[in-house]
Amino acid sequence: MEIASIEEEEQSLRVSFSDGQVASFPYLWLRDHSNSDEHWDRTTSQHISTANDIFYNAVPEKICCEDGERIKVYWKDSHVPSTYLTQFLVKAMNEKDRPVTTPKRCLWQVADLESTSDFKFRHEDIFTEEQFANILKSLVEYGFVLLRDCPPDIGTIETLSKRFSYARQTIFGGIWEFSASNDRDDSAYTDLALGAHTDSTYSHDAPGLQMLLCCEYEAIGGASTMVDGFKIAQEIKRTQPDLYALLEQAPISGSYVGDGVSLCSERTVLRNDRHGMLEQVSFNHYDRLPLGLGQHDLYGVYEALAYFEALAEKEQYQWKYTLKPGEMIIFDNWRVLHGREAFKGKRKLAGCYINREDFESTLRLNNPND
Repeated sequence: MEIASIEEEEQSLRVSFSDGQVASFPYLWLRDHSNSDEHWDRTTSQHISTANDIFYNAVPEKICCEDGERIKVYWKDSHVPSTYLTQFLVKAMNEKDRPVTTPKRCLWQVADLESTSDFKFRHEDIFTEEQFANILKSLVEYGFVLLRDCPPDIGTIETLSKRFSYARQTIFGGIWEFSASNDRDDSAYTDLALGAHTDSTYSHDAPGLQMLLCCEYEAIGGASTMVDGFKIAQEIKRTQPDLYALLEQAPISGSYVGDGVSLCSERTVLRNDRHGMLEQVSFNHYDRLPLGLGQHDLYGVYEALAYFEALAEKEQYQWKYTLKPGEMIIFDNWRVLHGREAFKGKRKLAGCYINREDFESTLRLNNPND
């Protein structure tokens, strides 16, 4: 496709393309997307122009089209023109009109996982480019993966966390081990059953990814559970839309008090992105603070929390697996709830968290959906 003609309007540039499409590009938008060395640092991929520069100096002195392949804009305050290639303009025009798309996800219950092994991998797979891309693809699609044949020691967590980014520092440390030792003020450090939950509801930015490796297992019980929180949300929206709305709207506070800290944050159980699409599930009845007297529709919010929990505890939604030494689960903490059954004996796991933005960076750099 080529540029057929251009027309300067008062606040925008009207561009006609050879296929008949026509679009207007505001001068402000063009200035903000300038690739001129006066406006953009190619080394750091950062703006040189300030907001004031863009707003007050988005005034073209001369605009020309070259060979239908590019437009050059000479700004009143610049010595070097800004160049806009045809494919750049077409892409921007099409993305503006494109409907919102969501990542390819398979919202699952247990029966959906019985006929597939797409979420199961081996330790060695994480070190090959093709298989690592498949691991990332499965993390997006199912929300978790199972790795087998890992060295059953904490050093494995340190090594594998670097494939995704780096381990996040928390009150538990960066890379941690836990067993039923009762040396922490957290229910994870017991042998009790843990209901399905997401971690760090007491953090403003809950980690996006969690890695759990079984290092030792000489016990009875202790099966790990995975629950697709997006599937639970889908079912609530279908069967109880009023309760779904409350889970979108009611702020719920999470708290961690102990080990020398007092952490607190709040967000809704179901949090949407700017397009209104579900982005994050936050549910942890262990860390949840009691609702305040000023809570709007107090009865309804408690009913919504109870309904969410009841669904998450149903066998049909709980994938259960007893991790053996050398097996690891990596899961999306913004989507998948996790828990475990009670156990007797010795069970030691190692793990770490990965920041959400760092996980997303790894996804973009490895293009798992291509």
